[in-house]
Amino acid sequence: MQMQTSDNNHLDKAYKLIHLERSYNEAISLLNKYIILENIPIENRYRAYLYLGECYFRIYNIEESQMCLAKIDSKADFEILEQAYLLQGYNFTNSEMFEKAIKCFDYILENKNSHDHIVYKAKIGKDFPTDPKEQLMGAVKAVFRSWDNPRANVYRRDNDI
Repeated sequence: MQMQTSDNNHLDKAYKLIHLERSYNEAISLLNKYIILENIPIENRYRAYLYLGECYFRIYNIEESQMCLAKIDSKADFEILEQAYLLQGYNFTNSEMFEKAIKCFDYILENKNSHDHIVYKAKIGKDFPTDPKEQLMGAVKAVFRSWDNPRANVYRRDNDI
């Protein structure tokens, strides 16, 4: 349990270094030290490689970025894969390898829809409806179900609705 907290601390710190402080070299150093540790949960390892790939991309080291992203297995969580393919597509675009870039972007488009359906089924317990009328009625019902939640009540009260 302690290792998991430590793992998240490393990844949280790397995220802040990359996205808030723009300290890419410091993030690279932190992530390289983290990745060589043993017993890291595989999804955290993939996320670390994703962050490394992003750092290298941001400092225009496309080759190193691609090497990091290539270490992310196709069995990784879809959100990680989606971000990795997006970065790879940008890398290929910057390298003027447009056909490979298109393949990366196509992968995201082809798999995003099926991923959303899997999440829907896990949360709702049934397949996503294919009939547009059923989809519309589901959306209308969701709006009415949310009408009486505390946040909606506060919003209506604060805005005199």
